[in-house]
Amino acid sequence: MTNTIDATRRDFLGLAGLSAAALVAGCQPSGPAGSTSAAATDPALRPLRACFSNAGLQSTWCALGKKTAELWGKLLNVEIEWVDGEFDPEKQRNKIDAIVHRDWDFCCFQAVQIDSLAEPTKRLKERNIPVISMDTLLVEMDQMRDTGVWCEVTPDHVNMAEMAVGHLMKKIGGKGKVIHIGGLSAHSGAVGRKQGFENVVAQFPEVEVIGGGVRWCDWKKEKARNTFESLLQQETTPIAGAFFHSDDMALACVDAV
Repeated sequence: MTNTIDATRRDFLGLAGLSAAALVAGCQPSGPAGSTSAAATDPALRPLRACFSNAGLQSTWCALGKKTAELWGKLLNVEIEWVDGEFDPEKQRNKIDAIVHRDWDFCCFQAVQIDSLAEPTKRLKERNIPVISMDTLLVEMDQMRDTGVWCEVTPDHVNMAEMAVGHLMKKIGGKGKVIHIGGLSAHSGAVGRKQGFENVVAQFPEVEVIGGGVRWCDWKKEKARNTFESLLQQETTPIAGAFFHSDDMALACVDAV
């Protein structure tokens, strides 16, 4: 019975990542006395080994994601090694290139930008190591299977932005000047948030986006702050509101208002 449950756990993690980890954790048997020694000799009970990487631990959201994944790893007997993308696609690519030859049960990557990790993912596929894409698309959806991506775990960025900007429009009465601070232009999530913003603003002809559109700040707080202040200085009248692609960038600009 123990081996059956553990095999199910492995299949689930390989196919769906950590999305419903609580359900799997709840299925773990307590095991009889002496089960520790059994785990040491039974390959089916050994810890899974996984490599995770996200865009950059400088982001509060990414840092919390790391803590959450590590928590579930402990609960599910998964040893996680983390690779910090540092918000730099070249640095992240070099780091992933350096680990593809190692033995992993699966890998989970949030690419700094789309396509940047396509080649190392293909090499992992050649070694039959599943790769799960998180948040950002590793490659375009129609290329995922060929590249070696087993599944994509991501929120609906367009819908999230539409809800947030819809609320902003209500607060400002559907008119006035607004600032749009974006993440990284090659990040599919940021592109989705930009689309959601534009979908809603298009319905309000009395809203003007300062600077003509989104200003990409690469998720960097200092760049967002400098850009925001520069846009404010261009205006002779107060702005009505602003939309940011991340909490960190928004909070960095609070003192400038």
